[in-house]
Amino acid sequence: MIKNCLKCNKEFKVRPYRINVAKFCSRSCSVSYRKNYHINICKTCGISFTKPNNPQKEYKFCSVECRAKKQIKAKKEILCLQCKKIFNPSRNNNIQKFCSKDCSIFYYDKGKTKENKKIRTSLAYQNWRKSIFERDNYTCQECKIIGGKLNADHIKPFALFPNLRLDINNGRTLCEECHRKTDTWGRTGIFRNLIALSQEA
Repeated sequence: MIKNCLKCNKEFKVRPYRINVAKFCSRSCSVSYRKNYHINICKTCGISFTKPNNPQKEYKFCSVECRAKKQIKAKKEILCLQCKKIFNPSRNNNIQKFCSKDCSIFYYDKGKTKENKKIRTSLAYQNWRKSIFERDNYTCQECKIIGGKLNADHIKPFALFPNLRLDINNGRTLCEECHRKTDTWGRTGIFRNLIALSQEA
């Protein structure tokens, strides 16, 4: 078998069993070539290829096509633990267990978080508070102080009227001192309202 030297392009004879290994016609050509280039083996097709000798960079594939084939082969379908939906992981690892962040939160929460806390920490509740403050121009509706530490107060209690929790007409801006003076402040306020409603009934 005859091959061409990678360094000087000179033809040289090669024995059949070395056809895939022999690259150079002599040792001097091999040494001078390896100073500037490094021979690698592609992890997809197994063919040896040469790249510039760069110790900071590791070459694993001979072409972009081989890299894409390896990535497609590495990707596998995973079953979401929460919604049982089959999905492709965004990263090539075995760590991802859920198809979305919502599924992850719902799976690990398992109903531990109370419904009231979920509502108070939701985006809709934050938008409701912001709408109340903007409507009232960030002014306490009792003492008329502008700014400071403001609370969005429910006129009809949060716990007793679930349908009015995100109703703008059921909210008003109060400073913290005025909010503490209301009948609906804290647990004592809720108990007072429950007693009043039971007496009316």
